[in-house]
Amino acid sequence: MKVTSGEYISPEKTTFESFANEYKERILYKKFAHRTSEMHESHIKNYILPAIGHRRLD
Repeated sequence: MKVTSGEYISPEKTTFESFANEYKERILYKKFAHRTSEMHESHIKNYILPAIGHRRLD
């Protein structure tokens, strides 16, 4: 169902940072309230990406 609705993000051979950016564009601001989305984006930017943003998803 997620594939047909366009919500599925294929991991392919990409970095976590690319995946997170795609998640923000496709899902974050569409599914959550504005303030919640800002908080999630802040956590991703300040804590998660510095730690694992360079890791590949395969």
